[in-house]
Amino acid sequence: MKIIYLDTSFLSQFSKLMQGNIKELAENKVWEELLTLLRKGVHKDTLLCPASQFQTQEALLAPSLFSEFTNLQLELSKGLFFKDWEDILVHQCANQLLIYLRRAQDIDLSWRCFTEYVPPIIKPEATLRSKSEISLFAEEKQQEGTLGRSFAEQYRAEKYNLLRETFLLPYCYLKGIPTISECSGTLEEIYKDSFFSKSDR
Repeated sequence: MKIIYLDTSFLSQFSKLMQGNIKELAENKVWEELLTLLRKGVHKDTLLCPASQFQTQEALLAPSLFSEFTNLQLELSKGLFFKDWEDILVHQCANQLLIYLRRAQDIDLSWRCFTEYVPPIIKPEATLRSKSEISLFAEEKQQEGTLGRSFAEQYRAEKYNLLRETFLLPYCYLKGIPTISECSGTLEEIYKDSFFSKSDR
């Protein structure tokens, strides 16, 4: 079974489609065909689109779409929700590290990225505040000149930071390395200077 994460914008477009609010015929047809494919996959148990707390949090800002949005969310998810994003992130990173170490993956074979428990949903006011803070952060980075990087450069920087701060953090503390500054060197160089490298010998 394939697991598909639907961004809020997808569910919003589907909701508009169900309300008859997409006026452009060609655009209407594209969204209709996509929704039909998703529904077929969910019905045949070949795919699942677990709901996400982020979808609901953002949908709360659009009351006119909320009813169709949540009905569709429930239909395509079969009432299942993605686990907390940090749980998924740590699991994915751990698996990639095991691959890098040429070890067996998925130590817990029963682990799934979704659950039947509803995650916490924050209020619309908090969502608006978060969006405002993100915009402010982006403006500050723009002024610092660190937002001019390409997507590939930004992705690489964030990936290395995530690996270091998730898996190499104890070593960073012992070495007195600042844990909020960007990593330098290649991933291989960072790894060779870590506890994982020493424990793998």
